[in-house]
Amino acid sequence: QDGMRFGVGPTLWYLLRASGLAALTALAAAVLIGLALRVRLWKERLERWRVYDIHLTISVLTGVFLATHLLLVFLDRIVPFSLADILIPLHDSYQPIWVAAGILGFYLLLIVWGSSLIRSKIGYSLWRQLHPLALVALGLAMLHALFAGTDGPRLWLRIALVVIVLAVVWLMERWKRVKSFEEMQRRRSGRQQQTKRPIAPQATYPS
Repeated sequence: QDGMRFGVGPTLWYLLRASGLAALTALAAAVLIGLALRVRLWKERLERWRVYDIHLTISVLTGVFLATHLLLVFLDRIVPFSLADILIPLHDSYQPIWVAAGILGFYLLLIVWGSSLIRSKIGYSLWRQLHPLALVALGLAMLHALFAGTDGPRLWLRIALVVIVLAVVWLMERWKRVKSFEEMQRRRSGRQQQTKRPIAPQATYPS
């Protein structure tokens, strides 16, 4: 009734939930595709640049869905949030820890997106070090959805979150094997270069 008094019906509430779930889905897809790119999962099946374009497009959609979700949270009056509640962790009394998880995840994504925009200025090495923060943001977003979202208790959401976790674990394990193989290849190449170095002829002196 409070929502109706402010001109906010159940439609806004459904849109708020839908935008949050869409943002979580897009973020999970972007992170999983990013990890798949790191382990060269599609190296022989699909051109790498096309997968990167998909990764970039889904990342942009994540930002759009997330911005929509935050705007609708601010407009909603069923569970009212002020601007400070949305931007400052632990500021609101409603599920403070899990709402804070969502806020912190949002800030981590801003770091990732911002570093991508200025990658040419900060350098590839720093950008690559900051990019895994998206994985941390995904974990925080999942906790936010599970414990602060309306659909948290629903079985289908919990199954979806478990599937995401298993996919991340599988890709991370594959990434470790790829890194180990690349390190072994570098060492082998280094040893081969050392064995191929020409031996300097020994100088001879007249007796």
